[in-house]
Amino acid sequence: MLVSKSQFAKIINVHRSRISHHIADGKIDGAAIVGTGRKSLIDVDVAIRQLQLRLDDNQMCGLNGLSTNLSPPKPPVPTISVSELAERVEEALEGYAAGLKRERLGVSIDILRAEFARVQDCVALASCG
Repeated sequence: MLVSKSQFAKIINVHRSRISHHIADGKIDGAAIVGTGRKSLIDVDVAIRQLQLRLDDNQMCGLNGLSTNLSPPKPPVPTISVSELAERVEEALEGYAAGLKRERLGVSIDILRAEFARVQDCVALASCG
């Protein structure tokens, strides 16, 4: 993921000037910097790996370093409401059930709906926790 220096500073929880210092000190370089000058972008994954390898452990244990977050950012989780998920699953189940030869396979729409209700309950519990 490519971001500006300011955005990268927010991601790792440091002041934006710290990113310029890291670049000047050679702690972020090469493949982590895309472009030149003020318009250059930071490749987040590469820059984080470089900083993990190059930052002094003593600095990271100081007051300023303790708040620095060098964990790779988690990708955004797509959000969908439980009701929208329920609608999509219901449509899929109806389409699936319509295509089944219920007599031959012994599958009824009631069994599928009961399973859907169980899955819906699990999803609702997971979204609340």
